[in-house]
Amino acid sequence: MVVAKELMNTDVYAIYSDRNIFELLKLFDEKKVSGVPVVDKDNLLVGIITIGDVLSRIHKPLPFFDAMIYIAVLDTDAIIMGEIYDVLEKPVSELMTRKVITVTEDTGFADVAKLLSRYKFKKLPVVAGKKLIGVVSRGEVVRYFIREYLQKINKETTG
Repeated sequence: MVVAKELMNTDVYAIYSDRNIFELLKLFDEKKVSGVPVVDKDNLLVGIITIGDVLSRIHKPLPFFDAMIYIAVLDTDAIIMGEIYDVLEKPVSELMTRKVITVTEDTGFADVAKLLSRYKFKKLPVVAGKKLIGVVSRGEVVRYFIREYLQKINKETTG
């Protein structure tokens, strides 16, 4: 049985919880990722943060009449830019999701796939206790499934 340890990537981009959102956005840009685990100084997983968490803090949907007032009276671009600047200095810990669904090295392939599918996650942190040791991505799960399927088809057609 294939387990998370065989699928996970141990070269994980993470951010410390005390870093600010500006540093987080630089990490997203440099590494071309849209979310990362959040760790403390001991590499213990304390949360997860995505670009969606940041965007939802910058621009909250408005009730219809408030939106109409913004459009008619105020410069919405300036307001949004002001909100962005307010968020940039906030610590990652303020915007992160604290209740993180994780797996261990021994979590089976089917369970990993179910969690990724059920919650529509792109990645699942892999922990030993509370220590972050890797990440299993949806892409790795799909690639494993395809490899296994192709091997099965190959055996059936050549065997």
